[in-house]
Amino acid sequence: MFSTTHPDGDVRPRFEYYPLDSTKLQTVEINEFPFVVGRSAAASFQINSTSVSREHAEVVRTPTGFCVRDLGSTNGTTVNGCPVRETPIVDGDSVSFADVEMTFVCTSMNRLQRTLTKPLPRKKPAAELPGASPELAATRSLSEALLLQAIPLEWQRLTDTDSGEVLMNTARVMPPLDDQIGQADAKVPTRVAARLELLAWHLAAEQMDDRADSEALLLCVTQQESLDERLLDAVDEVAGVLRTTRPLGVVVNWEWATAAPDALRHLSRLQRQGYRVVYNEFAGGGGGIESMETAVPEYLVLSSAMVHDVVNQPRRMQRLEIVRAACAAQRIKVALPANIAAADQQACCNLGIHFAQQCNPSAANDPLLAVAPA
Repeated sequence: MFSTTHPDGDVRPRFEYYPLDSTKLQTVEINEFPFVVGRSAAASFQINSTSVSREHAEVVRTPTGFCVRDLGSTNGTTVNGCPVRETPIVDGDSVSFADVEMTFVCTSMNRLQRTLTKPLPRKKPAAELPGASPELAATRSLSEALLLQAIPLEWQRLTDTDSGEVLMNTARVMPPLDDQIGQADAKVPTRVAARLELLAWHLAAEQMDDRADSEALLLCVTQQESLDERLLDAVDEVAGVLRTTRPLGVVVNWEWATAAPDALRHLSRLQRQGYRVVYNEFAGGGGGIESMETAVPEYLVLSSAMVHDVVNQPRRMQRLEIVRAACAAQRIKVALPANIAAADQQACCNLGIHFAQQCNPSAANDPLLAVAPA
């Protein structure tokens, strides 16, 4: 009954869904009619949830397509958010059996379309926030972005300033959407924010697949809450949709990575699976390098404030020398942030820092706005 992948031309009816607290998409083939969904072991598809009735609903074939019929369940069946007793269902419909949400799929879709019609990963209910708040406003903006199916991606390249060689390409959600993702998850780990970040990573993979090179792709972690046990599953999912062979990894805010031992442990798991890890926005001292011991990054990108006017700030230069030496001892490559003054970049180069981020020229004046095809 279960299947993990389907070719783009597959038109067999099926449900796609995320189990509770998982980012691993599951597929359930509808291979008999009526197809009964329920908690009973005799059901065509058994859902082990007390909210689901023993025989909750069934899918039947009709002369014109397919229909879902509620079988008198306790907690009801909804299609696209509307309670139903019996109603036709078509490709892309969201069908919920009690609180278990699935997407009905029955036609050929390309990878991007399939990504956009997947249900959100299911999470345990979060406590409600009292009254209006910036977090709720941010969540509304995120919901609108999902409805529009458009996420603006900003691209940067990590380069060797001596040779000009491009070492890595970094994709991140552009402002203000990136800040809104962080605000939404600051107190409430919303499904929308988590879904947007993963969708942005899928879109980045799609765009990299259009290129003939084999340069590395780095996915920017937008929310601190992503640094948990689901991080590896999410990156594995992106690796699974990449058609081109290229290194894959993540870029993480340095403070997030070192804020808790668990964050470093999850990043270390990524490294053990062969994924690359880069920290950015570094603004600490030599002691901050030692705190990364559990998951030592390949590159450490400095914050703009740390190198601003360094050519005229002896103490700032001294601090930079200490950080560079500490990184060298850990075999960490130090990189400069994008858009710093030429004099500051030259001073850092004289200090032995020969890597830097650069804005991607192809996206500088025309942000890569990834929109789902009609």
